[in-house]
Formats: sequence, structure tokens, C-alpha cells
Amino acid sequence: MGSNADIFEQLKQYKRKFYLNKAIRGSIIWGASLFALYLLITTIEFGVRLNSTGRTILFFGFIAVILGLFYWLVGKHLLVLKQNEKQLSNEEAAKEIGKFFPEISDKLLNLIQLENLSNKQSDLLIASIQQKGASISHVPFTNAIDYKLNRKYLKWLYPPVFVIVVLLIFIPQFITESSTRIVNFDKEFIPEAPFRFIVEKNPTVFKGEPYDFEIITEGNAVPADVYLMINGRKVKAKKNSNNSFSYRFNNLYNDLSFEVTAESISSGEIKLNLEERPNLEIFDIDVAYPKYTGREAEQIKNSGNLLIPEGTEVTWKLNTKATDLIYMHFLNSVDTLENGQNGLFSNKKQILASTPYSIQLKNDLSTNKDSLAFKIEVIKDQYPK
Repeated sequence: MGSNADIFEQLKQYKRKFYLNKAIRGSIIWGASLFALYLLITTIEFGVRLNSTGRTILFFGFIAVILGLFYWLVGKHLLVLKQNEKQLSNEEAAKEIGKFFPEISDKLLNLIQLENLSNKQSDLLIASIQQKGASISHVPFTNAIDYKLNRKYLKWLYPPVFVIVVLLIFIPQFITESSTRIVNFDKEFIPEAPFRFIVEKNPTVFKGEPYDFEIITEGNAVPADVYLMINGRKVKAKKNSNNSFSYRFNNLYNDLSFEVTAESISSGEIKLNLEERPNLEIFDIDVAYPKYTGREAEQIKNSGNLLIPEGTEVTWKLNTKATDLIYMHFLNSVDTLENGQNGLFSNKKQILASTPYSIQLKNDLSTNKDSLAFKIEVIKDQYPK
């Protein structure tokens, strides 16, 4: 009877492998279903952009279906492993084994049926059971199940995984943005605008000068017209090219806030910050002639060109506004004037040779706009004649 005990132990092991094999197969199919269903719901959400209610249904529907499939394909088979009464009967197991080992199918089934009658002990019955057991004891029943055969189900897993990987490489927002909206189903997401404005939010504008405000649009669409809302007034920007617009502000003397709009899309508040360029307001030159000329000193107002004798001492008095530094460029030198008091700078220089010169005013933001270029012509000293 020892060989028969081994046979029934093999039957027990076969049943365990039978359900474990079903769980393995089911997990592969469940994984393929998980990825395919995930791809489906992200495609729906990306294409339709559901509201919060729709995304809630999509999210919990996905969870319910996935959990249901897991129980049906994997969970119930794992549970049966610990519940012998729900497993295959010996007769059913024998029929399954017979599909793999047809040569012992009838013998194994007959052995099980005889074993069920073994409580009716008789020498003939016991001899028959032993004979049946001896004839099939050499067959390893558990080999009827080969886990490697489940590889054929992997073909269902590869396509959805491949598609998801390709999307993550080439169109990542298809997966990431849809997933974010589905997971955060209770939040409202404002649809992404078809274009956005690229503008300078706080540009510096110089007082009293015209300023061209540039507007660039970027995105999947280009607005036909762009407008500026200025003090409650709507003005149209000039279209320069397909996605480039501009608007000229003339003679600004105060800070100004406005916004750019097109097709219900706004740039948000933009503020023009008015600043002053350095400016020369009063320009006086004190001229002290050499003693040999016998001429008295004089003052020249608002004129930078000079015709003077050699050796004349010239003092420039520059009354400026919004100026931090002044550079006076001569033919062979540059004088730097700084620390002006109340915008007043001065520079004293003895002139010995003719030279062009220019005056450059500077502050932290800019230099003077207008050119200040002049010329000094020197009359050389001569011997008396």
C-alpha cells in the first residue's frame, strides 16, 4: 500500500500546482488587463478632459474593475490552496492528469474509484488496488503542470506596455497630465490655453520717450488680433508677423499698468516703470584767457564749441538731472566727473592744443540719449611782430 500512498500524495501536490499555475497565469493576464485599462482611461481623459464627476467615475471604476479582475484571475485560486474542500476532487484531478498522461488516465481513475471502496475490505479488492498502484507508480503526476507554458500569455502584456513606454518617451504629457488629473479627481483643472503671451512684465521706460512694447504668442494656435486694456480702454496692437505683435506708447510721463488680451486669454498685469535718462539742463563754460592776450575772463552759455588762445583755462559747469557720472572724452584723455552736488558737476582744464571732445552722462540705467559732441580750436601763441 506504500506505493498507493505515494500516488495520493502526488495527487495532493498536483492539486496545489494546479491552482498555483492558474494564479500565475491569471497574474500575467491581470497585468496585461491593468496596463490596457490604464491606457484606455488615460486616452479617454486626455481626449475628452472630463470634469471632476467624470474623473471620479473613471478613477473608482478603474479601481473596481482591477480589483474584481484580480480576485477572479488570481485571488480565488490562491484562496483555494488553503481550502482543501474547495479543491479538485481526486477524480477531477485524475481526468486533468489523463490529458497529459493519456496512457494512465483510466488506470488512475480506476485506482481512485477502488480506493473509495476500500472500506469494504476483501482480499480481491486489496490485490486489485495494489496491482493498479504498481502499474502507475512510476509516473510523476506533478510533471503534468509546467509553469513555463505560461510564457505564451506574455504576448498579451507586451503591447500595452510598449505603447505606454513609447508615449512616455515622445508624448509624456499624454500619460503624466492625464494621470495627475485622474488621481486628483476631486480637483478642478483649468484647460490649458491654446497659446500664451511672452512679454516683459515690468519693462523700464524712459520719461518723455516713445516705447515699443513687444508681444510674442507661443502655443498651438495664434490669435488673429491682440489688444491692450489701458485704463479701461481697449486698443489694438499692431501685427508684425504670424505670432509677433507690438504697441507704441508715446511720451509717457507717469507709471502705467495694463494687460494684454486675446480670445479671453490674459497676460496678467503689466507695469511700465518710468525712469529718467541722465540729462544736461544748463551748460556754462568759464573761460580765463592767458595774461599775454590782455583779455578779460568771460562766460559762455549753452555752447560747447570754442575758439581760444593757447593756454586758456576752461571750466565747464554742467547742471544735470538724474546723473551719477560724467565722462568727458578728449583727443588723448578721458576726464571722469563724479560726486556732483545737486546735479552740478564741474571740470577745469588748461587747453594747449585743438581737440574734439564729447560729454557722456550716465546713471544706473542708461546714458544720455542725445549726442553731446563739440570741438575746441586753439590759436597758437606766436612771437611778437
